[in-house]
Amino acid sequence: DPPCFGQSLPLAYLRTRSTASLTNLEQQIHVRADVKLSKRRQPFVPYALRNHTGCTMLFATITTSPTRVALSHSGSVDSISDSHGPGSDDTHNVSQWREVLPGEEIPFEFEAREKLRHRHTHELKLHQLLVRVGGWEQVKPVSVDKVGVFFRYAAPDRNNPSSTVGSPISRTNIIHPHVYFSALPPVRVVFSITMEGSAHKVITVRSALMVKNRLEVPMEVRLDSPSAPDKPVLLPPILPGDSVAVPLHLTSWRLQARPKGLGLFFCKSPIHWTSVEKQGEVNSSKRECHSADVQDNLKRSFRFCVVIKKENYPDQQPAKVASGGTKQIYRQPGHTIYLLPTLVLANLLPCDLNYYIKGTTIKGSLKPGKEAVLHAADTSQNIELGVLLENFPVCKELLIPPGTQNYVVRMRLYDVNKRLLCLTIRIVFRAQGALKILISAPYWLA
Repeated sequence: DPPCFGQSLPLAYLRTRSTASLTNLEQQIHVRADVKLSKRRQPFVPYALRNHTGCTMLFATITTSPTRVALSHSGSVDSISDSHGPGSDDTHNVSQWREVLPGEEIPFEFEAREKLRHRHTHELKLHQLLVRVGGWEQVKPVSVDKVGVFFRYAAPDRNNPSSTVGSPISRTNIIHPHVYFSALPPVRVVFSITMEGSAHKVITVRSALMVKNRLEVPMEVRLDSPSAPDKPVLLPPILPGDSVAVPLHLTSWRLQARPKGLGLFFCKSPIHWTSVEKQGEVNSSKRECHSADVQDNLKRSFRFCVVIKKENYPDQQPAKVASGGTKQIYRQPGHTIYLLPTLVLANLLPCDLNYYIKGTTIKGSLKPGKEAVLHAADTSQNIELGVLLENFPVCKELLIPPGTQNYVVRMRLYDVNKRLLCLTIRIVFRAQGALKILISAPYWLA
């Protein structure tokens, strides 16, 4: 008799098991095929355009040559055509105009994909962008071959019949469009070109007025204009460490800020960037937000510092000749507004500490390596800072007068037996009214 394998198993069971094994094998093959399809390389798009102007924007790409750019600057008849229509030769190709909504990012390319042997590789080509922001005329082409920050001036579009300008968040209603756009000054449109990764180039189009939040809480920014009948515009909250560009059509409006979600009013004193005129000039001041509580014992204050810096832009440009032959100067924004805390404590000790400010309700504990932001502290007044450790319950408070600059001093602490421990207090001047205090020891604490 032939050998018998698995006599205790019926033949039907063996057939069922074989069918199940084949089905499982087919499923594994299908899964691997799906994985291969999902891992298929997507086509690489080397450019992306981000619209941070707060307005709807149109853009087109130009592929040209250095010779044509030079001729266009010299005003030669052979320069780029005034309409920037579709190019008729290989050295000056203009794409179709594309719309970019506020806050939108659109990937794009300059040239269609083709084989390398079909290209004129011996010719140097320049890649430029044409941009037209809603409410203003088209700006001059901007080359995107180099990384950096560039700008162009845009004149108001006096033929714009639109009754609104801006995004749904920052929309401004216009009663008489012709009068409104005729009175608008030229604006500075900024092109920030950066690299993300090794080959992905991002072009961010924005205004020249930036607000950067260096606080640890989200901040709200409100813009209004006494001369405009529109309601105030509230920008999206600026998260800690983030920055936002003020919408292009609102750069001349005044700014107010407050922390989000704390039930506080906006600061009474508006923020004006026009007070800083020279390149590299820095101006700092303090702002205070109050709560809506009527009782004095329930009132809360949130203090922060505003630093306005004029970036490396031309001082007063451009100018136009007004009636009577006099030149009218427009103040163009080119500033960065920083929101800083007024007082920061940093614990550089290897142990917990308790801090307080004498004569106030400000007190708390701080873990090793952590920081505490004291928004209720008023650096325009004398501050008496006290620091306590676990076995040192007594200290000699440190007096910090207004206007304190970079300074290093010792703080004396005492234990229950009146034995002395000296800590090092380093005061770092960040801006007018903004201080950072580093607490450390001149020796190791075991």
